[in-house]
Amino acid sequence: MIKKTLMIGAAVFSSWFSAHAQLAITEVQTSENKSNSLGGAGPDWWELKNFGTNDINLTGYSWNDGSHSVQGADLPFDAANVVIHAGETIVITESNTIVGSPATFQQWWGPNLNPSVQIIVSTTPNGLSKSGEAVRLWAPGANLTDSSDPNDTSGLVDRVDVGAEPTAGIPTFIYDTNNGTFDLTSVSGVNGAFTAATSTDVGSPGVAPNASPIILTTQPSPASYTIPLNSPVSYTISGYGLPKPKFQWLFNGQPVDTNALGAVILSTISNNMASSTLTIASAQSVDSGTFSAIATNGVQTLTSSNAVLNVTTTPSAPAISAFSPNNLTAYLGQTVTYTVSAFGSPTPTYQWQYNGTNIAGQTASQFQIYLSDTNQSGTYGVVLTNSAGSTNASAVLVVTPKPTLKITEAMSSESTNTSTGDVSNHSDWWELSNLGNFSVNLQGYRFDDATFSLAAAFTITNNVTIQPGESVILVEDMTPEQFRTWWGPQLGANIQIITYPSIGFSADGDAITVWNAAATTESDNLDSESFSTAVRGVSFGYDPNSSDADYGFLGFAPDGLSVAGVNGAFVAAVGGDIGSPGTILNVPSFNNITQTNGGIALSWSTQPNWTNTVQFKNNLTDPNWMILTNLTSDGTSLLNFVDTTTNSQRFYRITLNLNQ
Repeated sequence: MIKKTLMIGAAVFSSWFSAHAQLAITEVQTSENKSNSLGGAGPDWWELKNFGTNDINLTGYSWNDGSHSVQGADLPFDAANVVIHAGETIVITESNTIVGSPATFQQWWGPNLNPSVQIIVSTTPNGLSKSGEAVRLWAPGANLTDSSDPNDTSGLVDRVDVGAEPTAGIPTFIYDTNNGTFDLTSVSGVNGAFTAATSTDVGSPGVAPNASPIILTTQPSPASYTIPLNSPVSYTISGYGLPKPKFQWLFNGQPVDTNALGAVILSTISNNMASSTLTIASAQSVDSGTFSAIATNGVQTLTSSNAVLNVTTTPSAPAISAFSPNNLTAYLGQTVTYTVSAFGSPTPTYQWQYNGTNIAGQTASQFQIYLSDTNQSGTYGVVLTNSAGSTNASAVLVVTPKPTLKITEAMSSESTNTSTGDVSNHSDWWELSNLGNFSVNLQGYRFDDATFSLAAAFTITNNVTIQPGESVILVEDMTPEQFRTWWGPQLGANIQIITYPSIGFSADGDAITVWNAAATTESDNLDSESFSTAVRGVSFGYDPNSSDADYGFLGFAPDGLSVAGVNGAFVAAVGGDIGSPGTILNVPSFNNITQTNGGIALSWSTQPNWTNTVQFKNNLTDPNWMILTNLTSDGTSLLNFVDTTTNSQRFYRITLNLNQ
């Protein structure tokens, strides 16, 4: 009976691939040039290719963007009973008042678009966002699955994610065979791309690339694994290619019977990767054997390496397979949850400890602590024990007050810097400032744009510490050297610059939210700022003189835009952009220091409406600066003070504190 079941599984697997795996999304356009002689911008569109040798009737196939689920997805192929033939490439276009039919789409792109290309008009109201988007294609029946499925895995045939649409030429996004992503844009005259007949849009509708090889990035591992009875085990295989691969798990060379092995298989498709994970929650003797997987995309088939599992009843000491979090800094009011995963035979017991001392009642695999006092800093760990031995794991927790980190500037639209309007070497950036009184290490901090998603947030891996009063720059897809060349010598030489991959701030309005490493909910953020439609080449800035609850980030007001010469803003060396990267105010500058009969007279320019702290040292080798006085610059940028406590040599400095 088992053998018969396995053979049926293989037949179903083969049928699924012939029907779905050979399909792939190959081109996407999310923004179009409004200077179209047809009278306005064309609609968003995407391209689908059948890489296989079988015709596919697309009735029942549905698609949606990245913000909406399979429920409510559009079914554009049903009415016309669309068949995509082997090797054929078709175009799926949304409709608007300019382009609402295959004929007007053909007119838009002109004679370079092969008239035999099938152009399918989709009526979905979900437009593709030019600030970054996803396109997802589902097989028939997928809309019957649970809409809460976060990976849309049931029936998902393909998914691509694209970044912010470039403003120059409005090219389409195309597949990058180097990494499996859609991070390349069309160039007229390259790989079949051309300029549209009625606009400067560039793409290759109806012309798709050839299939690219399957690259396996993760193989089932370890190659040999011995675990005690009733222990959990999982194997993962991942890879990319065009089309993306699908996977069939094998056990001892035959398709896996999940019921017989007590296994669960979860498959996912992301922008550039397809993955499949086989998990056995409680391994039994019957699970001993060799696991492998077949990767197929309808064009190519690969077999993974073998992973041999041995399930033993022999007693074994506890072994930890996962412990989290590692060393962590969290702030008061947060909750930290420690979790350990382990196996051993017999099943081990757990005991959580604080600085080496047992914590009463904490004997589960998870331990949670609410942070109400900085004295809770220390080493938290767990000891696992059974009759065969013991093991342990620990991590250091540092508890601080909540940092005063503030988003103080954002640039979502850069100036053109050549006669052709090319901005490819200048990118969006934003500024984070420490307005508190203690330093903060940003490693592990996360941020996202208007999606406000912790799950999708980018994690800072740089070991960067931001000091009180310091500002750091975070820039998209530019090296620190490139950013310094852009802004020139007025950019402070010691400003720390962090590079991150494209998330694409929209010039039509967006947001930034920052979380620390310990945050578990979107609302538990350090700062979240929104900004409206950008003025090209001008950053949204922070007003240190503001007394409002938002500390003066005026992204929705006209005076939220940077002005050269105000609050440290200046004109960039290349492109003429205006901003104040690395500074949020006019730094105090001494105008005059003279000796008088009454002492030492000091005069300096400063930021209006801030508290100025005058400090001194009698010798630069002294360990600490001493405070002389605090003066408030109420409505003025010039302050004077006479130090009557000395007539001898002294060193002075001014520090600023926001007048709150």
